[in-house]
Amino acid sequence: MRKSVLFSLIVAFASATILAACATFSEWTVAGGGWGLYKERCSGCHGLQGEGNPPAGTVLKGSKFLNDSTVDDIKEVIRMGRIRDSKEYPEFLSGEEGEMTNMPGYTERTLSDDRLDVLAKWLKDGMPMR
Repeated sequence: MRKSVLFSLIVAFASATILAACATFSEWTVAGGGWGLYKERCSGCHGLQGEGNPPAGTVLKGSKFLNDSTVDDIKEVIRMGRIRDSKEYPEFLSGEEGEMTNMPGYTERTLSDDRLDVLAKWLKDGMPMR
């Protein structure tokens, strides 16, 4: 009897912990979502509204890059970083002709695949601010 009560308590605790973690992730993806990730990871260089902060980061909001790219393209740039040809995306110039913005990539250790998906979709959706 004692073992079954102890086992039930352990199972209940483990279940509650897992449910809390799932609820936290769900709440994060719905409530904070891409905007929360963007503020945390991107706004220092790209500005809170996506307005850019040259030479650290270029304009994102309404950029040709976001308009022309698929979600997978955006994910690749976030993951791998970027130095881009100014002829293809002139907004990546950050001042004088030829001076370009370099963006370091985020490894899976610094940005999980789940979070990368949320961020890339949010960027592709036009960066709706909360």
